[in-house]
Amino acid sequence: MIRKLFTLIYKDTLVILNDKAGLGYLFAMPVLLVFIMVVIQDSSFKSVSDFNIKIIVLNNDKDSLGNTIVNELKKNRNFAVTEIFDVKNEKFEEYIAKGEYKIGIIVHDSTTYRMKRAVNMNTARMLSTSKKNNLYESNSVSIEIFFDPITQASYKLMVLSMLREYSAKIENRMMMNEIQKRIPFNTNSFDSNNIISYKERYASVKGALIIPNSVQHNVPAWTLFAMFFIVMSLAGNMIKEREDGSFTRLSLMPFPMHLYLLSKVIIYLIVGLLQFLLMIFMGVYILPLFGFPALNIGGKHFSLLLTGFISALAAIGYALMVGTFTKTYQQSSTFGSISVVIFAAIGGIWVPVIAMPPFMQSINAVSPLN
Repeated sequence: MIRKLFTLIYKDTLVILNDKAGLGYLFAMPVLLVFIMVVIQDSSFKSVSDFNIKIIVLNNDKDSLGNTIVNELKKNRNFAVTEIFDVKNEKFEEYIAKGEYKIGIIVHDSTTYRMKRAVNMNTARMLSTSKKNNLYESNSVSIEIFFDPITQASYKLMVLSMLREYSAKIENRMMMNEIQKRIPFNTNSFDSNNIISYKERYASVKGALIIPNSVQHNVPAWTLFAMFFIVMSLAGNMIKEREDGSFTRLSLMPFPMHLYLLSKVIIYLIVGLLQFLLMIFMGVYILPLFGFPALNIGGKHFSLLLTGFISALAAIGYALMVGTFTKTYQQSSTFGSISVVIFAAIGGIWVPVIAMPPFMQSINAVSPLN
């Protein structure tokens, strides 16, 4: 029995090695595919973790409010801030309209002065006991913001909320100073900025922090896609053996049919695992040479290999099914390739499952690539 199995394995090895170009494609094409997808999606994943929005600021105020806005924006790593001087509003607007900058902010001359005046008059009105008080400052202080028409709504909301936060801090500080002038008290013992603090971190299981990026998504995703694409080779070989009479001769030999299938499983299991290891090696060592982050495999090497082993078996099982039920090479190649692409789309290979609409998330478990 063992000798017959090795004979079949030897036969299948010769079959797969006979088409050296096809075998080379099984390794070269996935490597090229992963590299291209990482390059294409790198900017998209950076936009999630690091916006790097190009902002231009015209600070004609040159006082508390204008200087605070410029300094706080420059401190934020999500922004690439350029400050310019002595530019007319029309010219300034052209920078954003032409797409050179995503967002433009103009802090007009004497904005801080007018803000102080408004705060002082409103504070006086608030503290006044007179029922008739016309000190209320009705003229609001405005800051002009220009957006590139293609700027995403999330970027707009983020910038607007930050500007409101900066102006609110300065306004509160001015109001406290004005109140102290009218009602003396020790302001050193009051610090509203330290009452509530915010701690940011990524959600993770058992402290295993792996920040999402193009490599973390694309290398595992397209590795599975490549492993399932052996359906083209395996199913094609099965069809070819039936068409040229090899399968008929094998079925007449004195050995059980499960050895025929087992030999193909073993050969393509080796191919699948080699694909898997090649992709992992590329993610860990090759992609960083091109400036991309290295693939973080989490340190659980046995679990990783077990996942690759089971995934390869799933791909082989699907390929055997396609090779069994299709009648011609054209049927197997067409159905196999298109079905793998559909399963890849449903299973979260192209787009992460969390980014899919609810309906698609509810059905992605039917994909063997999920």
